[in-house]
Amino acid sequence: MKLISILKEIVDEGVKATFGQERDQKHGGRLIATSIEVSPSSIPGEQLITIDGETKKNSYSVFFSLESTSDLKIQNIKNTQDALKYQVEDVNISDLKNLVSKTLKNRIPKVDYIGFLESEGELNKSLAKIVQEIYGVEDQNVIDIKKVRYKNIDDAVDWEQFRKDADSIKQLMIQFLYKTAETPPKDPEGYTIRKSGQTPSKVIRGLHSKYNLGLHPNLPNLPIPPIFDVIVKCVTQGKTLLILDDNIHTGTDFLKMFRIIEDIAEKVIEIYFQPTSEEEEIFKEIDAIELNPKFKTSSFLQSKHKELMKMKLDYLQRKDRMIRDLYKNRDRISGYVLYSLSHADLKR
Repeated sequence: MKLISILKEIVDEGVKATFGQERDQKHGGRLIATSIEVSPSSIPGEQLITIDGETKKNSYSVFFSLESTSDLKIQNIKNTQDALKYQVEDVNISDLKNLVSKTLKNRIPKVDYIGFLESEGELNKSLAKIVQEIYGVEDQNVIDIKKVRYKNIDDAVDWEQFRKDADSIKQLMIQFLYKTAETPPKDPEGYTIRKSGQTPSKVIRGLHSKYNLGLHPNLPNLPIPPIFDVIVKCVTQGKTLLILDDNIHTGTDFLKMFRIIEDIAEKVIEIYFQPTSEEEEIFKEIDAIELNPKFKTSSFLQSKHKELMKMKLDYLQRKDRMIRDLYKNRDRISGYVLYSLSHADLKR
């Protein structure tokens, strides 16, 4: 799905990282930063500029604070982004908090729950702590959103989508499944979906969400995660949820999560608006009156029918109002990432 809109306001701040020759072999051989500066003003040679950014995924907002400089002479863009992800302990947390606060406070007045995505590095946990301090969120309302672990990697595939895909994409998916299954999972609990840089984007699009929000189509016995109850509270009680990640690239992860949230909302509506036993009796009585041969000539039956139909109409109007209110969860649930990652950044 393409971005629906991108809104940006450039702020006079920047991030600059300095690098030596040492490399981090645990994370793809990236260069290790010797210093990382988040400055309240523009820095000569900065790799990242500060943006009050917003992008839409499935009509839900994802906000971000940083993107790469347009100065093509500046290098180490991806290394700087990785330094923020893997070396957040080297960043001045007060400066980082100011950066995050400037992006969020004018956009989101209240946050009841925070969900941070499982990720390599400590950045997402640090962002959760920062947002928790900004909004005064209680510890029990900060939720770790875990990745799905697959004992059988085939369960990761959206088979309904697979049947619609072109043969070339099906072949890519089959190759991915065979290659993955050849090697035992690193995690004893099962396989996780690797990040998009390690898995072809056409394959990623044909897989279910990396993250367990509940209602997994291929894993009906997967335990319901804590974030599921939070989403239900957002849908039914007007609570607000902010989902955190370190970056947004194609936005596929957020797109899939927001689709799951829509599915959860629909399930809640389906369950929430089941008629009570008393209402079902009213509906049965209406049907019985309408089937009665004397209905059109009996003033008593017509009067009773009118009375019962008013009760039914009250129920339908109440249900309609509540459904409209439930679908306001797009205003209650949003995402935040520290930086936006473009395709060009991967080569800089």
